[in-house]
Amino acid sequence: MVDYSLIAVFTMAGLAGTFAGSRLNQRLSVQKIQKIFAWFVVVLAKFIWADNIHKLLLIINTFANFDFTLLDRHMWGFSANLPPPHM
Repeated sequence: MVDYSLIAVFTMAGLAGTFAGSRLNQRLSVQKIQKIFAWFVVVLAKFIWADNIHKLLLIINTFANFDFTLLDRHMWGFSANLPPPHM
């Protein structure tokens, strides 16, 4: 199902950005606009990093507390404290 209201929102935002960029292009130099955009990208990256760092820490904590002996028992089919079978 197509969500036309969402398409309309993105279309309007795109048009607004086009007109705003056109006006900025008349008032600012290309170098200034590039510098503003570069800072925007840096700020956005920091926001995304700050928003997702807790997820990364949760994954690291999960693996740090994982009991790998359970995995060994599953893989080898015997107690992990026993040496693996000779092949």
